Amino acid sequence: MMSTNEGAPFVIRPMLEDDIEDVRRVGQITWSDVATRDIGKKVRYPVRPRKVIEAYSWSDPQGCLVAEKEGEVVGSIFSHVWGRVGWIGPFEVLPELQSKGVGKALFAAAEGHLLRRGCAITGLETMAHVPRNIQFYMRAGYTPGDLALISTKVLGPAVGSNRLERAGEGARDELLAWSKAASAAINPYLDYSSEIVMALEKDLGPVFVLRQDARIKALAVVHAYHPLAEADHSSLRLLLMPPDEKDEGAFREVMAGIEHRMFEMGRRRLFARFLSSKVQMFNLLADLDYRVEGANVRLSKPRDYAEKGEFNMAAWAG
Repeated sequence: MMSTNEGAPFVIRPMLEDDIEDVRRVGQITWSDVATRDIGKKVRYPVRPRKVIEAYSWSDPQGCLVAEKEGEVVGSIFSHVWGRVGWIGPFEVLPELQSKGVGKALFAAAEGHLLRRGCAITGLETMAHVPRNIQFYMRAGYTPGDLALISTKVLGPAVGSNRLERAGEGARDELLAWSKAASAAINPYLDYSSEIVMALEKDLGPVFVLRQDARIKALAVVHAYHPLAEADHSSLRLLLMPPDEKDEGAFREVMAGIEHRMFEMGRRRLFARFLSSKVQMFNLLADLDYRVEGANVRLSKPRDYAEKGEFNMAAWAG
């Protein structure tokens, strides 16, 4: 796909490997500007690791797009497909070109791609304290829903679960079949299996499973792709437990096992995102010494998207 936005001197096109360093530069400039506005003094935001951009592009090459102006990359956007649910992010445009049609064209192109991929639901997360972002998406037909609460825990030596196992390539077929069924029970349009494939193929971080009598009870994908010399954190990308799995002890065991494994890998913080409507999960995580540090608002189209189950988490932000 290649198209020129009518009346504007920029082109929206698929991202190429040669674009990655420019995409990293645009992201750093954009988020440095956001952080500077928030804090009130100049901030230099860390650059996004090349590894995750390559993984997103590998997973959906036609859904990772750039805006090019006079031969220079000035914006980028990433699309993700989870069955018939599609979400968008990260999404970045250089500060001097914001509100000039570049973002609108990028977003429309990403939406169009998700619709062509068969997505019946599209969604995203954006910072809850930035009204102009929320207004942008509402004008595009998106409805705000839950807050996605961003919590973190400082990790230390601890006894982890002996039952939590790291899954390898040999278990892929079993993991994908289980995740498809568990996803569909949460929402009939959902299929998280692409996250498992991407983590295994592109080494974004470990995939863990908790079993009971050889049966999978829970599955987790943890992103730990930042080089330790640059960042010591990890992020819980996906925790999948079917809605009929109401074992609070299993959830605690999964979290304890992940924390232990991450600490052993040299990670000293773990981020976990969960929806504000999950009051039981909030109480459990608070009891496990997680502290809410920020909030995004999740928006979707159409507005009636909902999920079943208490013990599942998925990050809709890049």
